Amino acid sequence: MTLSDSTFARLNKHFSKIRKKSKSPKIWIIDDFNCNVRTASRKSRNKFWFDVTPSLYENNQVKFFLYVCGSSEVIYIS
Repeated sequence: MTLSDSTFARLNKHFSKIRKKSKSPKIWIIDDFNCNVRTASRKSRNKFWFDVTPSLYENNQVKFFLYVCGSSEVIYIS
């Protein structure tokens, strides 16, 4: 199971309305809000790198980003 799949399964237990909207960029709809999901494996010790896509915010395509850091148990929201 991919990190994205395990994250979706975990969040599906906590939100009544969640679905995948697109794969690239990875946009999910959680409780009627678009969010961009970013996943990363550990790169160097406790550091993770994520791409930034300002156009998603600027064009109001998403309301927030989910950053999943190495495990579906470690999620940050921005």
